[in-house]
Amino acid sequence: MAVTSIIDNYYPLFVLGIILVAVANVVRAKYFGRIKIQYPGSETVTISKGTTILEASRIAKIPHQSVCGGKGRCTTCRVKVISNQDSLPAPNTYEKRALDRIGLEENIRLACQLRPSSDLSIIPLVNSRNSLEKATNPKALSGKEKETAILFIDLRGFTKLSEKNLAYDVVYILNKYYSVCGKIIESNFGRLDKFIGDGIMAIFDSSEEIAENCKNAVKAASQISENMKSLNGQMKIEFSEDIRFGMGIHAGDTIVGLMGYGEKFSETAVGDNVNVASRLEELSKKYACELVISQYVAEKAKLNLDKFNSDLVEIRGRKENLKIFPIHNAAEINF
Repeated sequence: MAVTSIIDNYYPLFVLGIILVAVANVVRAKYFGRIKIQYPGSETVTISKGTTILEASRIAKIPHQSVCGGKGRCTTCRVKVISNQDSLPAPNTYEKRALDRIGLEENIRLACQLRPSSDLSIIPLVNSRNSLEKATNPKALSGKEKETAILFIDLRGFTKLSEKNLAYDVVYILNKYYSVCGKIIESNFGRLDKFIGDGIMAIFDSSEEIAENCKNAVKAASQISENMKSLNGQMKIEFSEDIRFGMGIHAGDTIVGLMGYGEKFSETAVGDNVNVASRLEELSKKYACELVISQYVAEKAKLNLDKFNSDLVEIRGRKENLKIFPIHNAAEINF
């Protein structure tokens, strides 16, 4: 009873104390924790300490580019600091990684990560005008980060094939090749991203699990290997041609979204991991094999690669070597 009585007697004071603390914090933030951000054209925005420059722009409705949505995954929100640079907080992990990647000067900072503690003058460095207004889905223009598996396929000796055959015959051969690869990619939950001459890029991102996407990509490559052998039998009879090809698969973080110009947009994926997949396809020439996959893909797809050799290769733009598996006959992969 005594405890209950104490609670009943002091509960109103406890609640009042919480309210007073909250009011004090609001007053402190509003009147004693305010700083000014000056933009070009003498436009000034007053914000609370702890607010990012990008948030200041949004509050004042000042156009400010930010393709990644303020996550420190791009540099389109970057600003040049022209005053009080010495008083700025050091870049956090995300900002430092982005700034180091493209080698910007010390007075260039990411507006989405910079939280100044004193008055500041800045100049946004990327044109804030959006040239993609005609896109049907503006939200998709900035893209979103997804972990995807990327498959590249390329014909070998295509120039020689084109020189030996009439143009319409080459079109026929290419369409046969596109048809075989396209059907298999789609049946394994991938999507054709683009045809690049005699090359194909496919994206596997239908699952939220990267392991499933990797497995689907490798299955597609294995089935393409098997079906291209059948197509080669037909081409031998019809054109005395043997279609050779190479494939590469890598997986990791990419930016997936609408890209293009005017009214011509398509959904695609870009990023370092897409470039790595393309490099692996090119390496299939060096190793004289049908498929080159990265260790990451092999592990995620849980492949039995005991009978395949591995190698460490340098990938342009990467500091560490990448472990790969060159596979002579992709149809032999066991799942």
